[in-house]
Amino acid sequence: MYFRCLIPYFIVGSSAFVTGLLNAAENTDVPRLTALPNKCVALRHGRTCFAQITLRFTVLKPGRYCITKRNAKQPLYCESIDRYGLFNVEFQSKTKQAYVLVEQSTKQELATTVIDVAWVHQKTSRKRRWRLF
Repeated sequence: MYFRCLIPYFIVGSSAFVTGLLNAAENTDVPRLTALPNKCVALRHGRTCFAQITLRFTVLKPGRYCITKRNAKQPLYCESIDRYGLFNVEFQSKTKQAYVLVEQSTKQELATTVIDVAWVHQKTSRKRRWRLF
């Protein structure tokens, strides 16, 4: 009898806990920059990886924001946005690249995301010689 009374309280308490976790995951108290997909896969080690990457960003206040590659002088994209923005980029690289969300007026870095590069096959050092006989 006592057990039946506790089950509804446990279910209500656990659902409130899960809702709190979901709200914390979607918390927009900080600017965010995410890349989808965040990994580019090339066929062989050392080859250039090509991919279409979508950069999504959220900001706290309306303004003019830019997306740049880390350590690049020129921005890839600048736009006046209210809260959310999207940018598609043609990714081409042999190594991982970092992208930064920058507020244009203050040049302050707000958020960063990294696109990793992976390979299907590792580089082989042996030479392949074909013989017919």
